[in-house]
Amino acid sequence: PRGVLMHGGHVMKTWSSTQKHITLSSGEAELIAMDKGATEAIGLAQMFEEWGRPRTVEVRTDSSAAVGTVHRRGNGKLRHVKINDLWLQEKVQ
Repeated sequence: PRGVLMHGGHVMKTWSSTQKHITLSSGEAELIAMDKGATEAIGLAQMFEEWGRPRTVEVRTDSSAAVGTVHRRGNGKLRHVKINDLWLQEKVQ
């Protein structure tokens, strides 16, 4: 997965890594990448909060499968997703 964290028009952090998990579908792989991006964004938001400048987190993806997974409850048709990979479902409004 690869990603970029931005604040306004400024790049705060980028990353690129090989996939550490073996997935059986592209939807699972995109969900894991979305989890990584959300984790990084929450960490950056906590850093801003410590600086006295609280920020909200907005995670974007072009994967309709990942978006569909985080907007429902449970794993749905994804049979091989670990429960701890679904934490983002609780955070989505």
